[in-house]
Amino acid sequence: MENTDLNRLIMQIIAYSGESIGYSMEALNEVGNKDFSKAEENIVLAEQSLRKAHIAHTEILTYEANNLDKNIVNCLLVHASTHLANAELSKEMAKKIKKIMGGEQND
Repeated sequence: MENTDLNRLIMQIIAYSGESIGYSMEALNEVGNKDFSKAEENIVLAEQSLRKAHIAHTEILTYEANNLDKNIVNCLLVHASTHLANAELSKEMAKKIKKIMGGEQND
């Protein structure tokens, strides 16, 4: 994998994860306003962005699994992985808080 390809995938992870976190935070704002419908819409958008981030992450992991002789871990990839983990946690917290506050959850 060329360095430019790796950096493109890393930036996709960061961008889509950040987008997902934004939607999750907006969902929490809507829960606070008791607008559970808008909260659910934002949770769905967060899940869609997170799915895109996971696709890029999986591409990197697949490449590394098939090329064990090449170490591709760098600080930017670690940073991206942190964003991805935070996005997943933010989405799950938004879903849980929505449920606790009385909003129906589509599982």
